[in-house]
Amino acid sequence: MHLVELSGLFVSNVSKTLAKQSEADFEWDGAIAKWQAITEEAGVTRSGLARSIRDIEANPKGKLAFVRSCKEQIRDLMDNTFAQKATRTLLGRAGHVSMCVRWCESKLIPPFELSVNKFLAFGDHARREKAPATQVASVKKALRVASALLDLDTPTGLLNHEACKGVVTRGYQRKRLTKWAVPRSVKAIKALETAVVHDVDLQERVIAGAICFGVRARMRGADLLRVCEELTLDLNAESGMGYIDLRAHVTKTSRGRFETGRHGVDSTAPSWDLAEDHWAQHWMLARQEANPDASAQGFLMPSVGPDGFVDQAMHTDEPAIHVREMLVKGGGRP
Repeated sequence: MHLVELSGLFVSNVSKTLAKQSEADFEWDGAIAKWQAITEEAGVTRSGLARSIRDIEANPKGKLAFVRSCKEQIRDLMDNTFAQKATRTLLGRAGHVSMCVRWCESKLIPPFELSVNKFLAFGDHARREKAPATQVASVKKALRVASALLDLDTPTGLLNHEACKGVVTRGYQRKRLTKWAVPRSVKAIKALETAVVHDVDLQERVIAGAICFGVRARMRGADLLRVCEELTLDLNAESGMGYIDLRAHVTKTSRGRFETGRHGVDSTAPSWDLAEDHWAQHWMLARQEANPDASAQGFLMPSVGPDGFVDQAMHTDEPAIHVREMLVKGGGRP
């Protein structure tokens, strides 16, 4: 086996890396701000986290004061408390907790005196208002997270009460049957391989290659968009066949084990073809010609603008649009 690595020019791109980091930090700051507001709403009478914040404010000249100010100590406490949760998860859970808080305030009842009767009343309200079938279940999950992270003074196993489980089940009974996506046919994969090799649009060739890789690596679309290192092609010198290797820094399951997330998650796909010989090599050459560099830019799939690729990662809905267009051009089902 010999290793072939074809990528765009590797340039110093510190400003882009900092911008990407700043965007992630901004999102994290927003999540922490939401949970700090919820903590304040719970108050010191109900939340152990709120009491810890009060203690820092009451004694700002503690032994750490010469290193960290009062505000910085509180922010450290919040960051450490929520660090094991992904940013998007925290934002979603905060939204559902806030929904329950607003309902409680509309009924003039304290939101953080959690009880079985209060949760059942919220579930009945959601059902009468024809809320989404999963809303009560989402609020239940969010309250469980809030109870743990905010150290709420709630009875153990409150949300595991049979009546609480029942109101969630009644909500799910209104949910429509899950509609599964139809798997891509062999004809569709052949059309994508043809696009990699023969499409006159350079950007389409690059995108088609990424989709072909994702199908073979059995990656979710969102995981493919999170790849932030340039890929390599490991080929057999005689047959021209081999494997495509890359590393994803974020996947849906990597947060649970922080060490796995820090090591990255390696993904490998075979380069065997169904319709076009050496589609993988054509994909790598197309990437070299288009000059996107995942390692420097921080993303594998740049978005497409009027004049080609732009220095911005694709959104999750964009690949599906391009795939439909390529399949229609190839005479397949979108």
